[in-house]
Amino acid sequence: AVYPQALIPRLNEMNYRIDVDTMKARQDHDFLFEDLYATLKGREGAVDLLWEEIDWDVLIVVVTGTDRLMHFLWDAYEQGQHNHHQAFLDYYEEVDRFVGHVYDRFLGLDGSEDGLNTFYMLSDHGFTGIKTEVYLNRWLEKNGYLKYQKAEPDSIMDIGPGSTAFVMDPSRIYINLKEKYPLGTVDRADYERVRQEIKEGLEELTFEDGRKIARKIYFKEELYHGPHIDQAPDLVVLSHHGYDLKGKVKTDVVFGRSNLVGMHTQDDAFFYSSSGAECRSIFEAKDIILQPLSD
Repeated sequence: AVYPQALIPRLNEMNYRIDVDTMKARQDHDFLFEDLYATLKGREGAVDLLWEEIDWDVLIVVVTGTDRLMHFLWDAYEQGQHNHHQAFLDYYEEVDRFVGHVYDRFLGLDGSEDGLNTFYMLSDHGFTGIKTEVYLNRWLEKNGYLKYQKAEPDSIMDIGPGSTAFVMDPSRIYINLKEKYPLGTVDRADYERVRQEIKEGLEELTFEDGRKIARKIYFKEELYHGPHIDQAPDLVVLSHHGYDLKGKVKTDVVFGRSNLVGMHTQDDAFFYSSSGAECRSIFEAKDIILQPLSD
């Protein structure tokens, strides 16, 4: 995952790591914080190394620790008496310090004070707590749209003959077209009917609290365009907050819980540009960021 590979010894010296050990962190939250800080320290060391030693035009720094923390300990943020509440806030303070460190380095670049360089900050999603996970492949199976090659499938790769549709995480639904997949069963002539039928069924899916799961279900044409649109999911489900959509196959239920307590949201991400540019959608953010690169 490193290029040029000559950087590997330097990164190893600073104990750089790409991400926390998420499998261990799920079970041991004290370890999670240790790993979060170690990962962030390595990230800062890598930024300082690359800042000085690489002749770069664009530098992108990604912090994933906040995402991991909120997946595993969102309740620690919400509950002031939680054992990890203060530790949660302390980590965010450390991330804030790190962002400030990068911004200070940006201000030191020739041209930054004159607006010739641009500093962006953005998130790809927001977060909220989980009421329930929703296993869409199990819903498809219960309603006759999905079949497996064996009684206890390990993954969606165990899809069997006669399947009409399947789901990939987090909520991407693919129609099993004959012309597209090895075990495809749906004729192109039936595509729109099948897609509409699944959409209408999911629109009625309701949790035990009486709340419908889907906030909006999109056809691919509403979200994607371009020469590779055929590779896009045929439907994308957007849920109400608290209903975490999953593509899991190892389950006998449509609704359930795991050891995750926080889920992504799509309507509260943020964007900042030192140029003062404003945007209201990810599509606008793309254009704002790419425009200076084309000058």
